[in-house]
Amino acid sequence: LVIASGVYYEGIPENFGSDFATPYLQDWLKFIGITDIETIHISPTVLNNDYEKTKGEVIDDLEKLIA
Repeated sequence: LVIASGVYYEGIPENFGSDFATPYLQDWLKFIGITDIETIHISPTVLNNDYEKTKGEVIDDLEKLIA
C-alpha cells in the first residue's frame, strides 16, 4: 500500500490533522481478504522544503521492502 499525503506526516502538530487514509485502506484490504499489507508513506508532498530527502527516504523504504 503506497500512501501519498500533501500535508500530514508523522510528527507534525495536531492542528494539521490526522491520517485517516492509512487505517481506512488497510481495513478495506483486510475486509476483502488481503492481510499481508506493507505500507509506504510518501509525505509531505506539499509543505516540503526538502523533496530530495523525502524521495530518498521512500527509496530506502522500498529497498528494505524488496530485500
